[in-house]
Amino acid sequence: MAAFVLLHTIPVLYEKYEDKVDPLAEKAMHEIKKQYAVFDAKVLSKIPRGPLKDKKKD
Repeated sequence: MAAFVLLHTIPVLYEKYEDKVDPLAEKAMHEIKKQYAVFDAKVLSKIPRGPLKDKKKD
């Protein structure tokens, strides 16, 4: 029930407040990209990667 209400409410609210939501979403995406870069540098880049195996083609 809640999902039904959200699926029908969110698009209407977005259309009504699009000019306010878009700049906030852009700032959020910029911040997420910065945080991912830090996470990548500190964690993901240190995970050893083994050689890739060739998949057999039939």
